[in-house]
Amino acid sequence: ASIGLSAANTFTGKSSPYAGNGVLVSNGSAVVKGNSFSRYANSLSVTGGTLDAINNTFTNHTQALNVSGGTAYLGGDTWSERNNITGGIAALVSGGTAYVKGNTLSTNSTVFSSGGGMLLAYVNDVSGFTTACSGCSESTTSLKHNYWGSNDPAAAMPGGLLAADWQA
Repeated sequence: ASIGLSAANTFTGKSSPYAGNGVLVSNGSAVVKGNSFSRYANSLSVTGGTLDAINNTFTNHTQALNVSGGTAYLGGDTWSERNNITGGIAALVSGGTAYVKGNTLSTNSTVFSSGGGMLLAYVNDVSGFTTACSGCSESTTSLKHNYWGSNDPAAAMPGGLLAADWQA
């Protein structure tokens, strides 16, 4: 089965503590485009199947994307397809595969978290964070070619980022 969610929907969960999923993909495929999500534990959750999420806004969440199986694409091929993700963890991957590209990620305490599966994140504009990645390893994550909030070649490597992924 396939589903498409677009046309400026607003998904709002419970105010405190954040709970549940805004959209859960367990099989089939889903395209989530042009929506706003706030106050969910997982704004988007993928346990199987395929998710494409472009041009969405995520605020006040525990994780914008939680992948435990299947494949998720967060962001598109042009700047008009980027997602804006503020607060919480942008992507938590414990299984499956997540591609996070071309998004604006701001004021996320921890930007990415990996406990398994594959996380590939590139050409994201990342700012206002404390930890780049929790649980990242060279065998399960690639965070190359992101902008980490500084053009200074002498800037310190962000906490949690692997040396192989650091470009100043």
